[in-house]
Amino acid sequence: MLAQRWNHIIANSEYTRDKLKTTRSTAPVDVVYNGISLEDFERVKAPKFERPTIAYVGRLVRYKRVDDLLRALVDVKQVVPDVQLKIVGSGPDEQLLRGLVPELGLEKQVEFLGFVQKHRDVLETMVRSRVLCLPSAVEGFGMAVIEAMACGTPVVASSLAPIREVTRGGQGGMLYECGNLVELAANLTTMLTDDAVRDRCVDEARALAADYDWKPLAAKTEAIYQAVLR
Repeated sequence: MLAQRWNHIIANSEYTRDKLKTTRSTAPVDVVYNGISLEDFERVKAPKFERPTIAYVGRLVRYKRVDDLLRALVDVKQVVPDVQLKIVGSGPDEQLLRGLVPELGLEKQVEFLGFVQKHRDVLETMVRSRVLCLPSAVEGFGMAVIEAMACGTPVVASSLAPIREVTRGGQGGMLYECGNLVELAANLTTMLTDDAVRDRCVDEARALAADYDWKPLAAKTEAIYQAVLR
C-alpha cells in the first residue's frame, strides 16, 4: 500500500505517523485521531454492576495478552473476593482462555460474553463496569480506551507508546509495563478499592474523551481532503 503514489496520508496517531516516516513513502503525513460521537455515549445510562467489575473489550488474540489479565485477576481476587471480569469479544484464542479460567480457579469470576453485535450493548457493559483493562502488547491507537473514558469508566492499560499518547501520559486511568503482572494486579486493585483515585480518574477520563469528538476531527479531515483537491 505504501508503495503507491499517495498525495497525502492520514495517520491515527503520532506514533503511527513516525512509523510511516521510516518507510519509502514520500507523501506528507498528518495526524487525525480516531473519533467518537459523544452524543451517542451520553445517551447510554445504566447502573454499575453489583459486583466490582473489570471489562475487557477486544479481539481474543495472543498479542492482546488477555491471559495476563486472567493471571493478574488471581491476585486481585485475594483483595477483592467478589471481583468479576466480563470479556467482550471473540477470536482464535478464545478456547485457550476458556481453558485457563478453571486452571486458575476463576470460574466464579470470569464471564465470556462473546461477540456482541450491538455497539450500544458493548458501551453499556463499559458503563456498568468500574474499570476497563487493555493489557495489549501491540496497539496502533487503543480505541477501547477512548470509548471507556467517554463512558466515564477509567482504564488500566499497558504503557505502550500509542496508549501513552492518546491518554496524555495516563490521564483517566493507570498505566503499567506490559507483561508486569504484579503491577497490573496492583493497578486493578487500586482502581476497584480506592474511591478517591477512581473518582479522579473518572473526571480525567470524561475531560479527555471530549477531545476525541468526531465533530472537530471530521472538520480537520475535511480540511486535509480540500487541500489535496486544490
